[in-house]
Amino acid sequence: MENNEQQPLETNLRILILRNVCVGHVVTTSKGFQFKLVSRDSGKESWLDIASGLTWHDREDESYTHHKAVEKFGDSLPTIEEYRIAEKHGFREILPNMDHWFWSSSLYPSNADYAQDFVGTYGSSGYGVRDSNFYSVRCVGR
Repeated sequence: MENNEQQPLETNLRILILRNVCVGHVVTTSKGFQFKLVSRDSGKESWLDIASGLTWHDREDESYTHHKAVEKFGDSLPTIEEYRIAEKHGFREILPNMDHWFWSSSLYPSNADYAQDFVGTYGSSGYGVRDSNFYSVRCVGR
C-alpha cells in the first residue's frame, strides 16, 4: 500500500453524505449508537451523542498548549473518560476533523506537567507535555 493511497470509495461517500445531511438528522454508527446533527455554521458541525447527552463540537481552528486550552475553554474541554465513551459509541465515524491530537481536561495522575490526550486518527489516548502547543481542541456541551 502506498502512502498516498486514497480512502476507499465507501468511506469517501459516507463522509460526503454526512457533510451534507440536514440539521436534525440522526445517524447510527456501526457500534449501534445514534448521533444527531444539532448545528452546522460556516462549515463547523456539532453532533449530539444521544446516549451520553454530550454535544461534540467541531475542532477549533488553532492549536493550543494545555494551559491555554483550559484557560480559554474551561469546562467545555472534555475529560479523557468522555473521549473514551464517545469512542465506544463510534463518534469518529460521524464527527469531522478527527485526524488530530486533542487535549482533554484530565491531568496525568502523578505529574501535573502532563495532561491526557486523545488521538483522533486512531481512537487511542496518551499523555502530552502541557506546554506543547501543537494539540487541537474539541469542546463538548453537557
